[in-house]
Amino acid sequence: MDKADREENNDAEAFQNLLDKLRNAHLSLKESTTRCQTDLKTPGYIPSVNLLEDPDKQKTYRAEYINNISTVPEPAPLYLDAHEMQRRLLDTIACRSNPTDVKDELGEFFKRRASNLQHKKYKILVRWAHQVQVSATSRSVLTKSRTLI
Repeated sequence: MDKADREENNDAEAFQNLLDKLRNAHLSLKESTTRCQTDLKTPGYIPSVNLLEDPDKQKTYRAEYINNISTVPEPAPLYLDAHEMQRRLLDTIACRSNPTDVKDELGEFFKRRASNLQHKKYKILVRWAHQVQVSATSRSVLTKSRTLI
């Protein structure tokens, strides 16, 4: 009988836990739906549009708006390859003895140099790894060296 009583007690506790979870879910759903409801008659904010203000501001705003619309847009400047080549040439032959320019140039040079060295190191390590994995002679050398140690 004790075993049957315990099973009934466990079933009752499980049922009560499910009821509690259902009640909590219902309350959270009810709370979220009331939080999301908005009153459509009175908006939460009033937009700041010049047309809703006094007539003098409306007239000046309208005049400025019409002037902005009626102006002819200026075309974007046309850049040709020749212009770009000339700009690069002038940058290349420009005097860079100003300390701030020298600092920037040296920084760029050493950054390029460091990245080139890192790239070379990576390529060498990849080639070495490939040779170790593929080469049968390197495998035999490795096995011989391991047996000697």
